[in-house]
Amino acid sequence: MTDIIQDIETVVASLRDPIIDPLAKGAGSPYFEYGHRHEIAMGLDIKNLDNKYKYQKFPLIALRLDIPEIKTGGGITEYSLNLAIVESTQKQYNARQRKANVFDPILEPLYVRFMEALKTSGLFFWQGQQYEPPHTKINRYFWGTPGPEKNEKNIFNEPIDAIEIINLRLKKLPNC
Repeated sequence: MTDIIQDIETVVASLRDPIIDPLAKGAGSPYFEYGHRHEIAMGLDIKNLDNKYKYQKFPLIALRLDIPEIKTGGGITEYSLNLAIVESTQKQYNARQRKANVFDPILEPLYVRFMEALKTSGLFFWQGQQYEPPHTKINRYFWGTPGPEKNEKNIFNEPIDAIEIINLRLKKLPNC
């Protein structure tokens, strides 16, 4: 059985357009990272130090660890995944500008494509209608640590907007 991290990376790779100029901003996107949020943020910081990779971070699909595996019998494993589809943003944008400049043109279409790729990958199945797997979707405008009225500290070390996908419930048969 392949690893769930490899499976999600395969799905993300299926979303990539052919690379024409490997040094161009966004070449080979969407990118894929996995780990704990702090580890992913540190990896992005390291890319900022490299002239080639500092423009090849976003859009990013990040798989958050740790991943529970529920063994349901008959060789079926059920996963509950937490992911984020992330794009850089401008710190000074308000919600209307974030929607117009980041969510509508970049994040929402990538979310739809990702859900479609999960369905057509042949790697997974899930409970209920096979249109899309059960999950909770949260649009995170200027994703940060919530305070009483605003985000007080960024989750990452640069301004980002994100669609967080939590409790994405996928099932997998052995040797799939």
